Amino acid sequence: MTMTNNSFKYLRIGTFLAFLGINLFIVTGNIINFLIFFNIWQTDDPENRYDIHTPSPPDSNADILLVIVFAVAYFYMKSFYLNNIISDKQDNLRGMKKQNQVSVSHINEYVCWSWKIFFVSVVGSGLYLFSKYGLSTGMLSIVLEAIFNEDMNNSLTGTLDVLNNLIIVCSPIFIVYAYNKYLPTKRSISFALYLYFIIRNLFATNVLGLVTSFDMHAVAPFLDSMSPLIVVYSILCFRKNYQAIVHREQELLKNCVVS
Repeated sequence: MTMTNNSFKYLRIGTFLAFLGINLFIVTGNIINFLIFFNIWQTDDPENRYDIHTPSPPDSNADILLVIVFAVAYFYMKSFYLNNIISDKQDNLRGMKKQNQVSVSHINEYVCWSWKIFFVSVVGSGLYLFSKYGLSTGMLSIVLEAIFNEDMNNSLTGTLDVLNNLIIVCSPIFIVYAYNKYLPTKRSISFALYLYFIIRNLFATNVLGLVTSFDMHAVAPFLDSMSPLIVVYSILCFRKNYQAIVHREQELLKNCVVS
């Protein structure tokens, strides 16, 4: 029973760190953007001022922390106890009584729920980082210029710009999905989160600016001012949700017979 408790403990910590990564994503992509745009967080050197169009030390450091959090989450979720005990239960599933089979099935569902939150969060954050450092900064374009001729580069540049805009708009969808899975939120709140991030990033890519012939990118930082509310909502809901997770684990352990 102790080993099984440890298995759930590692899984719970890993899932929580994935959720922490989701909130770091919001801090890095939205809140820091708001603070820099309105000169709340700025350098005193006028020649090296932070710019929302390119990665700056504040959000780059937050991105490094984001990667570290997901790496630690993966370490916990791939821990020795989780890899061995859960798989042992699956291997012995046929030889168990029906009641125990149901318990193990519930455990598997719980494990799948945790891993889904983790992987979806990683995909969303990975797309965000690829867009920010590979496409938005032009690093990938520089590499392609060394490989292809000028005509091919012009065609690829336009394609990469479109791809970058698609990633910027779509990557938060993964994050919001994982966010809603963890809490879970009401349908109205879930819909509002999807709508908020999509509209915010349509302004950030200036896609709406192409339609209206105005530079609409500056609207994104104003919408970012609402992002702290999402983080505060996460903090307020976490305690209640955490207790529900622990209670669920205890119920699973009660009904599960360790071989």
